[in-house]
Amino acid sequence: MWISSFIHNPCSKSNWLGEANNHILGYNLNPRNQGFSSGGSSSGEGAMQALRGSAVRFGTDIGGSVSMPAAFNGVFSIKPSVGRLPTLGMPNSSPGQMNIATVPGLLANSNGSLRLVLKAVLSTEPWLTDPDVHPIPWRKPQDIKSNKLAFGFMETNGIARSHPPILRALNMAKNALQQKGHKGVIPWQGSSHQEASEIHVRRK
Repeated sequence: MWISSFIHNPCSKSNWLGEANNHILGYNLNPRNQGFSSGGSSSGEGAMQALRGSAVRFGTDIGGSVSMPAAFNGVFSIKPSVGRLPTLGMPNSSPGQMNIATVPGLLANSNGSLRLVLKAVLSTEPWLTDPDVHPIPWRKPQDIKSNKLAFGFMETNGIARSHPPILRALNMAKNALQQKGHKGVIPWQGSSHQEASEIHVRRK
């Protein structure tokens, strides 16, 4: 296997922003409309997928660094649960920070490409070499014993309300799940985001 590097793209400072710009390469713009951002922090990955520059791209994700570029650029993505994919030897912007752990995510031009790569990675049994990976092999939907799953949906966190296109997508997902027979499609509030934000910035 060999890799040919043919493009440079900027990343956000410390990989902590929802867009990408730095003083060396400037802004990473949306290839569909350069009046818009390509998201972040894996903005270059999203832009490359929109341009069909590669089949699949990996990015790292803590709070949307893969899903935002996918949404901004009109491509597919998945942020696996912590411990699902190997991270041994992977560069990490916040090593040792486990409150919200960094996970490797994927961006692609199709859902099938995401499935293919996830299946290929898990077929290597990465838990045998990376102790942080849960020993869960790839499973097809029909292999899962329970076909009645529960899903929580949040339309607002009490601070901001989702934009109409996001609410439309949530409702489409809800309806699709209910049509598949999943009864546990429930509204979910979670803890107070306002209180969490105040605790986060509170000085002792």
